[in-house]
Amino acid sequence: MKHARSRIFAAVWSIALLTTLNSGLPSLLGWMYAAAFAATAISAILLLLRPSMSLLRLSAVAFLALAGAQLPALPNHRTILLLIALTVLLSGPWRGARGGGAEDSEVSPRVAATLRWLTIVLYLFAALAKLNWTYLDPATSCAAVFLRESLALHGIGGTTVLPAALAQGSIWWSLLGEVVLCVLLVPRKTRIVGIVLGVLFHLGLATDYLAFFANFSAAMLVLLLSWLPDDACRRVWERRTFVWRVLAPGIGCILAVLPFLAAAGMISQSTWFPARYVLFIIFGIVLLESLMPLVFGEKREAVAGSSEVAAAPLRLIVALAILNGLSPYLGLKTRSGFTMYSNLRIEQGYSNHLFMPASADLFGLLSDRVTITASSDEQLLKGLKAPEQQLPYIALCAYLSGMDGTPTTHAPGSSVTYLRSGADFSAVRGKALPADCPPWLLRKLLFFGPVGAGSERDCRW
Repeated sequence: MKHARSRIFAAVWSIALLTTLNSGLPSLLGWMYAAAFAATAISAILLLLRPSMSLLRLSAVAFLALAGAQLPALPNHRTILLLIALTVLLSGPWRGARGGGAEDSEVSPRVAATLRWLTIVLYLFAALAKLNWTYLDPATSCAAVFLRESLALHGIGGTTVLPAALAQGSIWWSLLGEVVLCVLLVPRKTRIVGIVLGVLFHLGLATDYLAFFANFSAAMLVLLLSWLPDDACRRVWERRTFVWRVLAPGIGCILAVLPFLAAAGMISQSTWFPARYVLFIIFGIVLLESLMPLVFGEKREAVAGSSEVAAAPLRLIVALAILNGLSPYLGLKTRSGFTMYSNLRIEQGYSNHLFMPASADLFGLLSDRVTITASSDEQLLKGLKAPEQQLPYIALCAYLSGMDGTPTTHAPGSSVTYLRSGADFSAVRGKALPADCPPWLLRKLLFFGPVGAGSERDCRW
């Protein structure tokens, strides 16, 4: 890779991969997940040390294997990374080069074009989800929960209710921030300002290091930097080559080692959690500093002097992103539909949204619910507030088959008694599934959580 855009993309993509790997231990979801975890970490480090298209594609394949092992319980930021990985693999060689060669050593312009569309789709659906009565109420909003937790982690305030003005400010900061970023990114004259404000916005989100929101922020850095004009990429690369050649690989290596040290018990969570946060913040601040000159003295010249190659986005990837954003309203998901921390509750026959109706429930998955009446798994019961909250039957089947994202060591052989359609049933996790469970493919692709009264207050990514 010789082009600055390709090198920057490779570095930020690698940091995003290594950041997301620090959200869990490699051994928690079985040997297939652990193998993909290790392959993703190794390929990301190699890509940082020696950027090349072959290593970039290898890292994309490794992450696809990781995501495939974790499905359906793929959080929003990993859904974004999954779409980016697919974009890399489907974009083809640079400028349509056939049979490889020199031109195939660079990232295709279609990657940047597609990631720009993904940015807009993501922000718009995230803002749309927040237009609900629960989110806009300071007493219940997940934005207020986020701010309270972030301040407490940094020794400011306590865990009590926030002052109304602060809670209200956090609500509109998040909601309007996503809309404003879309408005700034699209016009060429304000694009650089939009990129810088976007980086600032996501560094702010990363401050809750216990929940590790840096996962989402790192994925968004990949999307935001896709908006940089080619000449601006060259300036950012040449101005701070130390960042890309030394600092990023150094931070990446430490990030790659941390989860393995934690898995081996060599470091505690009280060390691991702040360390991964500090490393990401260092990278983000240095990146922000290298972008700042573009906002002032260099902005007009950088935009005017851009030599970008026009490219069409990959329509399949954009369509998948739009479908994912629509999935809560269609009844295909209740989680990971770009609705993170939004308090959205769209169910069959119920909606807390300002103007979106109740879920279309296309396949009847939301209306087919069960009430858990007893279980030997305390964590399962803790996640439900029965009798108000229920589980879609497909979510129970995912739990019983170990496809719900909980560790394989989590309550092995736990028994569950549940009420469905007025009849009592029982099942055991890891044993034969009930015969009428939805097909494997649906369970693998569609991610549901608890539904019913109170589920809108469950603040999750």
